[in-house]
Amino acid sequence: MDQMNLIDVSPEHSSDIVACIKRYKHAQTVKSRATDEEKEEVKALLDLIEAENLERLPDGSIKFAVDGYEITVIPREDSVKVKGSGEVKE
Repeated sequence: MDQMNLIDVSPEHSSDIVACIKRYKHAQTVKSRATDEEKEEVKALLDLIEAENLERLPDGSIKFAVDGYEITVIPREDSVKVKGSGEVKE
């Protein structure tokens, strides 16, 4: 089956469409870089936590608090959960 030809007429607001496309493509690039950076930071955090040799709970997870953050490491998911703003609550 042959592909149909594209419409040869540009939309009335094509410059607005192109500007939006460029912003969208930029956002995609930023998101991709942020995702890569997040993965690197999670790995670094897991490595630091593992180096502490903290005692695991019966389910294998690690939970602790530091400087206003509550950290939970769930080994099966290889994930880290961090709660808090970093401000110490008194």
